[in-house]
Amino acid sequence: MSSKDIYDRSVEGVCSLIWDLEREFDLFSKEEDGVYFWRLVRFHLYYSMVQEIGIFGAPHPSHKFSLKKIISQFKGALVHSVLNHPCLNRRAYKYAVMPHTRQVNDRDIYSDELLQNLDKNQTLLIYKSLQGSLYPEGYSVLLDRLLRRYKDQVLGRRYALSENNAALVATIEMRIKAAYPLKLNLRNFTEGQIASFQQNVEMYRALFMRKKVQHLFVVIGYTCQGAVHAAHQCGIKVTELQHGTITKYHLGYSFPVSGDVVPYFPDRMLCFGKFWIDYTPLPQHMISEIIGAPYIKELLASGSVPEKKPKTIVFASQGVIGKLLFPFASACAVLLPDYTFIYRLHPSESLDDYKNMSIPQNFAFSTNSPDIFSLLRETEFHAGVFSTTLIEGMVLGCRTIVIDMAGYEYMMPVIEAGDALFVHTPEEFAEKIIDAPLCNDTGYYYGEKDLDFSWSSYLSS
Repeated sequence: MSSKDIYDRSVEGVCSLIWDLEREFDLFSKEEDGVYFWRLVRFHLYYSMVQEIGIFGAPHPSHKFSLKKIISQFKGALVHSVLNHPCLNRRAYKYAVMPHTRQVNDRDIYSDELLQNLDKNQTLLIYKSLQGSLYPEGYSVLLDRLLRRYKDQVLGRRYALSENNAALVATIEMRIKAAYPLKLNLRNFTEGQIASFQQNVEMYRALFMRKKVQHLFVVIGYTCQGAVHAAHQCGIKVTELQHGTITKYHLGYSFPVSGDVVPYFPDRMLCFGKFWIDYTPLPQHMISEIIGAPYIKELLASGSVPEKKPKTIVFASQGVIGKLLFPFASACAVLLPDYTFIYRLHPSESLDDYKNMSIPQNFAFSTNSPDIFSLLRETEFHAGVFSTTLIEGMVLGCRTIVIDMAGYEYMMPVIEAGDALFVHTPEEFAEKIIDAPLCNDTGYYYGEKDLDFSWSSYLSS
């Protein structure tokens, strides 16, 4: 039996191939100049594979390249980097926080409660991207990253894998291509990841030591592994705040193979609820705690949830599956003319993605306003594939429907728990919509803080 017969063209198939390779070659133990390179590669490799295979589409389908916009953002980030550089002052920072760059109502909803409990004068906000220039109290590392990359280019530094690791990477690439028809240069990608990682470790280590940082908080740990490793080298405790769906199939967090030796992972992870811990093989050496989702509690506490509007359905779109989900939702609207359908675009999408599309009378698009949580509070049904908002909608009293499309695997534990209806076709959707359930125990997904957890004790430990 060939590899092509073993691995399906699905999220589960791609993940299974990666896990098999990790098991066969003990990939998390492989080092190159002290760098555990597979940890840097696996998540990006997964996303590259599912997109090239055609399981997922592009995450930003309509975003056209705008040189003017890029130059403006770049200029702003550079100026911001210079004016807000922490090394321009003599202040020590006890805490460093790397928040999510996307904001809701002008705040990062995932780190907001943490930031309210930190001494502002002892807290350094660090942003990795061009968006760092948008936050006046933060500091963008863009300039530092560019300077280190330029330094390596001037000195002619280009990372090259050793003979043994080059052979290993070539074997892995061959095995992947035997399973899926891909254009892949895994060696170049791996070498680039190692070079970038080393530059980032050097940069963050110098910053943390100079500013005497004692505790690093990250929101998306798998995108800042250089900072995590630098912090560990400096003896700094690292905590990650959950920011979205984590499951067995999210390779930023799922380590079913060699989960006791995962490098560059935070020491602790503060999760929304027990569900995420139960269904995700997180690294065994990491401590997980439950702090709930403060932004969800805030929504529920801001007054009673308004009465649901009968026969209203919000479809949660996502860039990677929008091209398939839209015609499905439109077909459902035709079959259910007495229902109101609201197609909510993901932040990565725009209405331009759907211009010139024919839509039924009972179908409308929704973008930024009202915010998604206000929309879900008033909606009776909520449908999608694997969007985090599906579970947020469950907590806000929506009856949930999961569509059989690429990525539905993320939601299988929810379906198996009886908290969501799983359908395959628009006809089945229309036939079974009255069977869509309410969540049995919302606290399992977004729970109360662990009894022994408090920010004051956590920050003083």
